Amino acid sequence: MAIDGTNSLLLDLGGYNLYTPHNPLRVVTGLLMGTMIGVFVLLMFNVALRKAPTADERIISSWIEYVALLLIDLAVYLVIFFGPGFLYYPVALFSVAGIVGVLFVANLFVLAMVNGFEGKVTRLRQLTRPATIGLVLTAVELVALAGLRLWVEGSMIMPM
Repeated sequence: MAIDGTNSLLLDLGGYNLYTPHNPLRVVTGLLMGTMIGVFVLLMFNVALRKAPTADERIISSWIEYVALLLIDLAVYLVIFFGPGFLYYPVALFSVAGIVGVLFVANLFVLAMVNGFEGKVTRLRQLTRPATIGLVLTAVELVALAGLRLWVEGSMIMPM
């Protein structure tokens, strides 16, 4: 994804690029990177907060799970490029939910660490308060980003 993104950026800036960027390749690299980020965040969350994480327990425990993740990515890819139009809204909502979910988990992770839960969580109920605050922070951050976008777009309107 980094190589493809850098290549696209170089093209946008008018510089040299290795190949002409294509949306299907961008989607493939984005889906694979999103899957990797989800697995990595789950691993880091468990290792940092659980009281006794086992080092020999894997996040993806078998090739079947790995193939299942890749098949889900393939299904999303096929829906995006070859699926019927009525599935575009669910895919878009799924994408937004994934982004909001990552932001929420990042907020929860920081709040749990600040509140001293590092290496102490034995039950999910212990994260109720940080999760509630994390939801509120996520909502505030998203509203602030939306407001910033509206302000920037409004300031870019050229008078005639």
